[in-house]
Amino acid sequence: MEVVTKISLIILFFTLSLPPLMAEEMDTSAPSVLVIRSEGVDFEEVVRGIRYELEGTFSIVDKVVEEDDGVSVIAALKEEHSPEVVVLMNNVQINMYREYQQGLDTEHYTPTVSVMAASVGPYIQDIENSVAIEYEIPVVTSAVAVRNVFNLDVQRIGIVHREYLSGFVEENRIFCQSEGIDLVTRSVSDANEVGQALSELEDEDIDALWIPNDNALLTQELIVGTWIPFVNENRLATIVGVEALVNPDFSFGNFAVVPDNAALGSQASNLIFDLMYGDWTVFESGATQPPLSVKTVVNGRAGRDFFGIDQDDLVSVDRVLE
Repeated sequence: MEVVTKISLIILFFTLSLPPLMAEEMDTSAPSVLVIRSEGVDFEEVVRGIRYELEGTFSIVDKVVEEDDGVSVIAALKEEHSPEVVVLMNNVQINMYREYQQGLDTEHYTPTVSVMAASVGPYIQDIENSVAIEYEIPVVTSAVAVRNVFNLDVQRIGIVHREYLSGFVEENRIFCQSEGIDLVTRSVSDANEVGQALSELEDEDIDALWIPNDNALLTQELIVGTWIPFVNENRLATIVGVEALVNPDFSFGNFAVVPDNAALGSQASNLIFDLMYGDWTVFESGATQPPLSVKTVVNGRAGRDFFGIDQDDLVSVDRVLE
């Protein structure tokens, strides 16, 4: 029960936040950027990165909009602030904006930059004049980092994913082959198939497990009842895409490579400058780019118990959780 409670708190962490950033006086003569996001410390860090790069050139309007607020709130914000560009943070907000945009009768769409969203590519395909920064780190980047930190000869990485991630997986398969790494994958149609998929991977002699940022496969029930028993029984290097899942209080993810939030804000700002110089038109609507700066996070307890690492092995790690 205690483990379940801790996991519940960690899963809920992404919905908690500090108080919203203080509103500042805006230069109404400057072009405006409207940020539509979820609550949360991680989102606020990205906003700070954007402010650092853009303030003085742009007016930044930062608004928390949740699903219960409804699409009409987005319409009202657009009308009130007339932004030159909209920054969308999180999948729910992207879906809401797509619904809003599809109700417009225009040939000129405000450009959008989407960040902090899982598997963002498919989400923006139906949004006109859109570009995005991916949240997922290439599998090969994580695999090489695991090799170096855990001193493992990683050659076969298991992945359980839903069908919509097949393109991402196949693209990463090519990159991993260049490092002598094979991806052993199982595609599932829903969460009910995860247990069987993991059982099949157990027979495939995998060295590590890469878990996608897919909420449907990371419910509390699945984490506690399926993922954690599999990881503990097989003592695998388990790569996750969010820092909270590396929490040492339960044996799930033991390694994460995640985007640097402030750097994501800077990267989004560069895209906004590109839009300004490009007459507010995305060069290739629907295009995505990988995050340019990442952080490594290690579960120090699992690293010592499972893989025998010591302090010297952690020199290159950005954050060790104990």
